[in-house]
Amino acid sequence: MRGKSTEASRLRLAQFLSEHLQSFGIGYEDSVICPTCLSALNLNRDRAYFSAGHILPEVSGGKEWTFLCRKCNSLFGQRQDKWFGEYLNILYNPNGTFLHAKTKSKYININGEIIRANIEICDPSGCIRIFVPTDENPPGKTQKIELGNRINFSVQIPLFSHENEVEIGYITAAYLYWFHEIGYNWVFQNSQDIVRKQIMECDSTLDGARVIDLNTDKAEIQGIGVLEESDILYPCCVVVDKVVIFPTPFTANAATPKNQKFTSPCDIHFLNLKILNTPYLTLYDGKYVVVPDQLRKCPPIPELLLYIHSDNKKPQWLRIEKKI
Repeated sequence: MRGKSTEASRLRLAQFLSEHLQSFGIGYEDSVICPTCLSALNLNRDRAYFSAGHILPEVSGGKEWTFLCRKCNSLFGQRQDKWFGEYLNILYNPNGTFLHAKTKSKYININGEIIRANIEICDPSGCIRIFVPTDENPPGKTQKIELGNRINFSVQIPLFSHENEVEIGYITAAYLYWFHEIGYNWVFQNSQDIVRKQIMECDSTLDGARVIDLNTDKAEIQGIGVLEESDILYPCCVVVDKVVIFPTPFTANAATPKNQKFTSPCDIHFLNLKILNTPYLTLYDGKYVVVPDQLRKCPPIPELLLYIHSDNKKPQWLRIEKKI
């Protein structure tokens, strides 16, 4: 969804997702499931736990949001969203440097003296102003600073030590973008368990999704798609200036993104998918893209198959025949 999150809009989205969820099998009546922790919430009793998870952090101008449980949204806000948002604010600033980071140490080393001070960047000139409040430093401390034609200063910027959280921020945004586009067709894949573990534990070292730089400040097209490498098709999502590559469905029997070498620039084919009130498989030129394999059905297979062609032919909706 887009725009301001309200209690009414969160409830409408939860009701829509609940109808979608019921087509995945028994036991989902009046329920909605958080896409990251997979906790089930009751539509009537648990409304206080409904939350709007912004795909890009709201602090950096993110408008699109989707359903999350309040616990996950709060957790992400304290970890990956905090640092990812801070990184994006610098990236979006045409004159941005790491000195524009919102979070900086209150203490600065000026010509060898460590004092309490604040740094301000003057845009667009780029000049640096350092404010040294004498009443917040020990008596006589500021007078010890040797000032001359040249001033050397250094300041600690915590963002440098949070590369892991920034990378997980990209992965979280990409995962939520897929959920926003195709709902539980994306979530109910065993292949994405390791990605959810990456997100929930905020650990980019896990062998799940991979983030690759696109060598641009902002890609012209954002969104979900696929890219092919070594005859293997990988689901992906372009997020601002990077592409996040996800594990393939287990049916592909392929190397994980972290164990695959990708050529640059990546040849990304963007997809136009949608949420239906029935599970469906997605194929691109005969190769699996999305395979929901956690259905509570017998047999546990979707009813429909969406076959997408790379040569711009109209996608085909095919019905899967069940063998009795």
